[in-house]
Amino acid sequence: MSILAKHAQGKGGPDVIFAYSAQANKRAEAVGKENIVNATIGAFLNADGSLKTMDTVEAAIESIPFAIGANYAPINGLPEYIEAMTDSVLRDHRPAGTYTAGIATPGGTGALHNGFFNYLNEGEVCLTTDYYWGNYKSLLSEMGRGLETFNTFTDDGHFDIASCKAACEAVAAKQTNVVLLLNTPAHNPTGFSVTDEEWQEIIPMLTAIANNGKNNVVLMIDTAYIDYAGPHARDFFEFFTNLPENFLVIVCASTSKGYTLYGYRLGLMLCIAQSQAVCDEFELADGASARATWSNCSRPAMEAVTLLNSDDAHRSAFRKEQDEFAASLAKRSDIFMKEAKEVGLAVCPYHSGFFIFVPTPTHEDAVAMFDVLADENIFAVPLGAGMRIAICAVDDAKIPGMATKFKAAYDKVVK
Repeated sequence: MSILAKHAQGKGGPDVIFAYSAQANKRAEAVGKENIVNATIGAFLNADGSLKTMDTVEAAIESIPFAIGANYAPINGLPEYIEAMTDSVLRDHRPAGTYTAGIATPGGTGALHNGFFNYLNEGEVCLTTDYYWGNYKSLLSEMGRGLETFNTFTDDGHFDIASCKAACEAVAAKQTNVVLLLNTPAHNPTGFSVTDEEWQEIIPMLTAIANNGKNNVVLMIDTAYIDYAGPHARDFFEFFTNLPENFLVIVCASTSKGYTLYGYRLGLMLCIAQSQAVCDEFELADGASARATWSNCSRPAMEAVTLLNSDDAHRSAFRKEQDEFAASLAKRSDIFMKEAKEVGLAVCPYHSGFFIFVPTPTHEDAVAMFDVLADENIFAVPLGAGMRIAICAVDDAKIPGMATKFKAAYDKVVK
């Protein structure tokens, strides 16, 4: 018997990633966490397995008077936070001649939610790569929308622009809004980034669709990991200028990773529009959705982000710490990738970010690899046809030898 509404029946169940993480934690209780490699959770961890956080951010949070932090924030977010976060995301790469507006959201997930809801009708689909964060599909399904994917990589390891183009044109034939979601730079789960050269092919392709007289284009960019993607990670924002008015860019930003504010649940839905009218429409619709969904966001986190970007001294200290985190992550990934190359372990193209992905022929092979590696006290997550390694969670000292063990597990499972 079920008393759920029909659309709610049959959904739910344990989160896959957290379920595998629970197995790692159970083993840690038995043998000691110092004796396992837990590469399941996408959070930056210290050597002892505790969450690695930024001192500048902690100080900013602690400086917020309780009476201010406990107060309601405006529905759309504190105006000074929106400006501070916009600057944090775009920095010196705001596209010329465009109009921007932002809505505070509970993490990047809230920004994705609003984008899916307000730019797709029920029954319509969003497009993304066939390697993707599984929650995209859950978010869309929850609101009666769908997800379609296209091939991510060419045989030589580049972004598959031809496959993306074919998928966009196919969707354009059946719905007015072509909504393309790209998680870049530092993609979850592979660590790839769309290059500037690839953007310079993608944007004209989408512009042609926007100019066909039948379709609009909404390009959603999930930038959750941008602060770990290197000094030129933001250059591509400058390309979003002189586009058709019906070509809207929505940046889904998060403070979870770049500010280590995971639990404060704060992000920004940022539009880059070619006209004030489209920008105003974005702000009205997405502000209304915020009111009707989560109402308003974490004021302490907004106040802290604002403070960290309020003057040169705070900004310099904070960004120096961000750069140190990014360098630490790059060191971890470099150790693994060098060994992977040496032992012949095939991984998806990796540029930066929290995750490295080992593809397998089938999902069943990935699950079998998990079992082999778990016997070695190494835990990663089987996702689709492959294993996602949260290199962000593994201390430098535990990384040597990991790629060798992944290769041995792969060779044992894949005949």
